Amino acid sequence: SEGWAVNATRQATGRADTIGDASSHAFRWDPTTLTMQDLGTLGGTNSWGRAVNNSGQVTGDADTDGDLGYHATLWDGVTMQDLGTLGGTWSTGRAINASGWVTGEASMTGDAASHAFLWNGVTLQDLGTLGGTWSHGNAINTAGLVTGYAYVSGDIADHAFLWDGATTVDLNALIAPNDPLQSHVTLHQGVDINDRGQIVADG
Repeated sequence: SEGWAVNATRQATGRADTIGDASSHAFRWDPTTLTMQDLGTLGGTNSWGRAVNNSGQVTGDADTDGDLGYHATLWDGVTMQDLGTLGGTWSTGRAINASGWVTGEASMTGDAASHAFLWNGVTLQDLGTLGGTWSHGNAINTAGLVTGYAYVSGDIADHAFLWDGATTVDLNALIAPNDPLQSHVTLHQGVDINDRGQIVADG
């Protein structure tokens, strides 16, 4: 088994092999009962828990019927919900906020490209790219702001982005061009975002 995320109440999620190692399922571990709960799948063989909020909701992904693809999931404490895709065969949930909103990445029709998404409790919203073919949402804050990385036009480089609730903004566009401490830096990936909208990135 592997633990991949923990919340403020010490609930943990990840993946664990089932009896006979025939499959691997997402779990939520409870520090009060000291038990690991099997979160199941979407009809396929495997599932993965990748993030858990302070309410104990878990996001990740799970194989669909016949293992023909895998979809982003939200486990609400009772059932595992299929968040769908953006037209392709796969998606993955990577981060979840206090409201149960999820971000991650989902394939487009034909699986030739994939885009970052925001699931707001109702619909899976395509956050687009920075001109390239794919993007990925890494983190989401309480306000629903998302950071991650996206390819620019021609897929020649990946840049960190912020989805501000309306548009996907290249974080490199916010660097002062004449600042000697910043102008030589290229931010490639937004790793995390706090509730003040501050982003930690690598470059």
